[in-house]
Amino acid sequence: MENRYPFKRLDELVEFKLDPLSKTFNAPAEEEQEAMRASISASLEEIFTALNAQVFLLFSSNAAVPVIQAFKNAVAWLHLRVEQNLVMTTDLASQEMNRFLLEGLEELQVRIDKRHDALAGQPDNLKRMAADSAVNYKVLLKMSVDQFAIILKAADDARILASRSLSMVFRSVIPHISTTKTEHVSWKSARSSTYKMEENDKSAAIAVLKQLIDRIQSY
Repeated sequence: MENRYPFKRLDELVEFKLDPLSKTFNAPAEEEQEAMRASISASLEEIFTALNAQVFLLFSSNAAVPVIQAFKNAVAWLHLRVEQNLVMTTDLASQEMNRFLLEGLEELQVRIDKRHDALAGQPDNLKRMAADSAVNYKVLLKMSVDQFAIILKAADDARILASRSLSMVFRSVIPHISTTKTEHVSWKSARSSTYKMEENDKSAAIAVLKQLIDRIQSY
């Protein structure tokens, strides 16, 4: 059977391509970054699909538990290696790619937990489902989502907001805002907008921050 080990591509990526201590380390050029992101996303989806397929083919929940745990352990190992690469890497393009992979692994872990924790006899997913069903109060955002996303990224990079990753910041904040055009704003879309910022959005975000400074000085 082909692709028996669905982590192969990501293992090679974090151990060779993105590890600054590896002899094969090579900072991704601008023209290959989008293709690399697409490859990472495809690999993460392949891992999730492979786990679901293996669990589906098992007739016993007892047999499924070690399979689920093996996948979770592999995701945790990758997460640790990417964190190590991120700490050691000084190249900005490599840092961004490591962050993208880190956020993808965190999202994959959430998907695995939601799909399989009940089968593994863990009640955490029930708590999450209860929290998700709670009333979600929103505030109206009077600037574009892309402009607000720039401010969130800057706050995360400056360590004003403390979170495991930038995606966790967006996942925590964006669902609680709406705009005059959109009631339900996608945190993934907002996060993706920070990969390539428009100059007019950066200028608008700076103008808003200047308004805040003027307001604070007037107190």
